[in-house]
Amino acid sequence: MTDKVIYFTRHAQAEHNVAENYDRKSWCFRLDDASELTASYSAALNEDTKNTFQQTAELLVSSPLRRPMQTLLGGYPELKKRLNDQVILLPELQEVNSTPCDRGSEREDLEADPEFDGFDFSSLSSEWTSKKGIYDPENVIERAKWVRNWLRARPEKEIVVVAHGDILRVLTDGNRSDTPWANAEVKTYAFLSSSDEDAVVVPVQNARSTPSLTYAKNKAGAGSFRAPEPDWGIYRDDSIPVHNILNLERIEKGLDVRTTLMIKNVPTRMTDVALMAFIDAAVGRCYDFLYLRIDFGSQFNCAAENFVNFTSRAALLAFAAARLGTRWNSYHSDKLVVASYGNIQGKENLIEKFKNSAVMLECEDFRPKLFYTDGPNAGKQQPFPKSDDPHRIARSQANVRNVGLYPSSRIIFHVATAISPRI
Repeated sequence: MTDKVIYFTRHAQAEHNVAENYDRKSWCFRLDDASELTASYSAALNEDTKNTFQQTAELLVSSPLRRPMQTLLGGYPELKKRLNDQVILLPELQEVNSTPCDRGSEREDLEADPEFDGFDFSSLSSEWTSKKGIYDPENVIERAKWVRNWLRARPEKEIVVVAHGDILRVLTDGNRSDTPWANAEVKTYAFLSSSDEDAVVVPVQNARSTPSLTYAKNKAGAGSFRAPEPDWGIYRDDSIPVHNILNLERIEKGLDVRTTLMIKNVPTRMTDVALMAFIDAAVGRCYDFLYLRIDFGSQFNCAAENFVNFTSRAALLAFAAARLGTRWNSYHSDKLVVASYGNIQGKENLIEKFKNSAVMLECEDFRPKLFYTDGPNAGKQQPFPKSDDPHRIARSQANVRNVGLYPSSRIIFHVATAISPRI
């Protein structure tokens, strides 16, 4: 597998998806007149990625249809700014079908649209909306093969691609499969080799050879799970995106200075107080934020989504060295401790995420916790800032009523399923 990483992104919800009307050429995703939920898709994408691969990607590529371009404007603003607003518009990334909403707009119309001021449309020929030749739906397999080879030949090691559900299925699966792509969903892929003719891509999380749990058989044939060999210095499971993998060697060298972890595999009966004691026993009170997400129905924790922000890179490294790959040995659980970087990084950003959340209306034991880091109160619990946006907390309460508090999948996925969009 090559070391080039592609972040394939499906565009956010478009008006034709909501209306299930594919006969208008002008359907698009518009932040100014879309529903609040629709407009939130790109904002959620930005929130999920602004502190991760938006900081490291080297190239931004998009389909020239309006909805992918609008999605990258709202979803990848930090990346676009860091790349000096350079975006490559690749007509070969256009959607597969020949319905009006999948044909795109003429170059002169796009150039006249102030929303896309600064975009370079010179790659669009007069044939790009024709659905003939390479753009014919019958030729989509060859078109996708060309795109994969083009991406592999680029010198950049991390590339973000924004496109459409159907073309993304062909790009990643090699055929017009029924693999679901949710609104504004990101999937990470790498190339299987540097020379195969089809430039096959494989999901990074399934291709890496360093999972947190390795199944091994002893001489008697009995199976058991064991931690990875120490020299890997990497702890992960198959669900962790490549950009959130915790690599101890990179931390030691100062190449990764993030401080917020998602601690996974937590025994379901463990409380936040017990989790604090587990961390404290290894490295002391060297964190300033902790949140153990609770399922309010069962009142057990949600084992995979628990935030801890350490006060320094050294503190995170000390915890990782002491605890990762070891067993919890509590609550009758023999799970191994696994962690990854959180998509949200730093105490201030975590406060911003939670202070206007409906979780702050729950009993105190179920809320996120802050801690003083200096002065006479160092290590003691710090009051959490009060909500300062009644509209956001009202939306959060509405989401609780509709889809539950912090469901394991993104809210937009559940709503998209409910309205059955074409993706």
